Amino acid sequence: MIESENINELSGFVFEPDDHYSLNYALARAADLYTRKNDFRRVRTNIMKLDWSWKNSESQLKEIYQRAILKKSK
Repeated sequence: MIESENINELSGFVFEPDDHYSLNYALARAADLYTRKNDFRRVRTNIMKLDWSWKNSESQLKEIYQRAILKKSK
């Protein structure tokens, strides 16, 4: 499942939309992590350190809009 050396970088689980095998695999990885309490705490700390502020989101949205405007003008 999840290697312990990757725990310091982990901040969630990725899966393909509309693919129940991918979702099941992500859920299995999450369940496995939950049983490893120290690793689970580390990942939870990683997630809490992420920047969820509007300032960060604002700059990302501006970039997306600018790319969309440039693409439309071509």
